[in-house]
Amino acid sequence: LNAYQHGYNQNPKFSGTVRIESDGGNIAGQYWEKYRNTDKAYLNIAVPAADGKGYDKLVCQHFVSDKSVNAQIIISNTEVARPVTIDIKFYSDNGGLVGVEKRVVPANGVASINPYKSLKGVQMTGTAYIVVVGAGKITGEYWQAAEREKYQVALPLEGVTKIR
Repeated sequence: LNAYQHGYNQNPKFSGTVRIESDGGNIAGQYWEKYRNTDKAYLNIAVPAADGKGYDKLVCQHFVSDKSVNAQIIISNTEVARPVTIDIKFYSDNGGLVGVEKRVVPANGVASINPYKSLKGVQMTGTAYIVVVGAGKITGEYWQAAEREKYQVALPLEGVTKIR
């Protein structure tokens, strides 16, 4: 199944989530982003789909906080009828807590967290933990691109059972 989201929307540019459900079978999927303009070919990417059931804790194993890097931690709320509150804790590569942010993700919605903005301009790399406050389930991805170096990476966030 190739689902072209722009075919379902009058404006071909939008962000959101795509949900595919099964009445019993297993589903595997990927999101592909392909640029026809060869100057932007470095942005071509494929990302494995997340488990739609979600988790109450996620880990972003590596993030970059830098003005010249477009980095985003994307969190999706798997709850279709209620918002979910999340805490994001940013740790340096040395293990020290550098910043904390709280966000509300709308029902069926998405929150985009830019580490550089969240950390008020602190330039660093580290690990981020995302935890649901109260009830709810989330999934997530980490996206990072740098035009100057001509690269883009995207990875699904891992659901975890324990957070420091």
